[in-house]
Amino acid sequence: NTYQEKNGQVPPFQKRFLVHVGRLTKMVPAEDIAYFYTDKKVVYLVCFDNSKYTINTTLEKQETQLNPVNFFRINRQFIVNLSSIMRMIPASKSRQQLLLKPTPAHSPITSFNRTQNFYKWLTGKH
Repeated sequence: NTYQEKNGQVPPFQKRFLVHVGRLTKMVPAEDIAYFYTDKKVVYLVCFDNSKYTINTTLEKQETQLNPVNFFRINRQFIVNLSSIMRMIPASKSRQQLLLKPTPAHSPITSFNRTQNFYKWLTGKH
C-alpha cells in the first residue's frame, strides 16, 4: 500500500536535501539539483553550480521523493532534472544520449525500457 492509496492524496515531494560537507551540514534546495547519479554503490547529488555531494540513500528511494514534473530516472545510474538537459543525441534507434549541464564524467544514455516514458516526460505527458 502506498501513501496515496491509504490517504487518497499524493505525498509531498522533498523540497530540500541535507548534505554533509566535512563536519558541516548544508541544505540544498531541489531546484538547485541538476542530477543524481550512482557510481560504485555511492549516490551523488550534483548541483547546477557543479558542486557534488554524496547522499546516504539509493536512487530507487530518491526517485520516489522527487517531483516527477522536474526529475526523471533515465537509467539505473541517473536521475536528471529537466533543466539540466542541454541536448540529446540519438544513441541508437530507441535510446538517447543526454548532454547535461554541468557535464558528468560519463555521458548518460536513456535505457531502452525508459526511453518512451522519457519522451512523454519531456513533452509533459507523463
